[in-house]
Amino acid sequence: MAILTDRFILYHIPKTGGTWGKVALKNAGVEYRYTKTMKGEHPFNLKRAHSTPDNVPARAKEGRLGITFVREPEAWYRSYWAFRSRKGARRDEKFPADGLWSDDFDQFVNNILDAYPQGFVTTLYQYYTGAGCEKVDFVGRQEYLLSDLIHALDAAGESFDEGKLAMTPRRNASPNKWKEAAVLTPETQQRIRECEHWVLETFYA
Repeated sequence: MAILTDRFILYHIPKTGGTWGKVALKNAGVEYRYTKTMKGEHPFNLKRAHSTPDNVPARAKEGRLGITFVREPEAWYRSYWAFRSRKGARRDEKFPADGLWSDDFDQFVNNILDAYPQGFVTTLYQYYTGAGCEKVDFVGRQEYLLSDLIHALDAAGESFDEGKLAMTPRRNASPNKWKEAAVLTPETQQRIRECEHWVLETFYA
């Protein structure tokens, strides 16, 4: 399911600030509802809360600004690994990254890039944006979550309380112990830059 109002539809890519966004919208007085989901599984076997533009009916998108958020690839890997480490990783999860799990962060990232040399984060994001960003109208960045959400709402013509939106505390932040353990070698960092070049060139150039 994506969330929508009469003016926009917001697609939640995992680990890009969507949980905060939903709470912030409520705090800001934006009343939203959830879309229905079309039959068929998410291409990465994610839950319905992470529906892509291809997973929702066409009528839900008509006349609405399509919005999603992305995150710098290395930060995405770090956030996901810390989140799953905190929650307790299970190799039987259907999301592909879980089947490639390692308790060592550097090894985890290399396992994923071995399986997805074209970029795992690239592949995930393109399910939401399209390779040419044709599936959505506005792509914000998690690094500028508040300001980009404000820009998106303004672009959609949505009414909201900016002060209450700004006062919403961050959600789902991982403890420092996991962040501090998420260390990469320079070689792996370079490999991320090479494999995830589409994300970096499209959203972070």
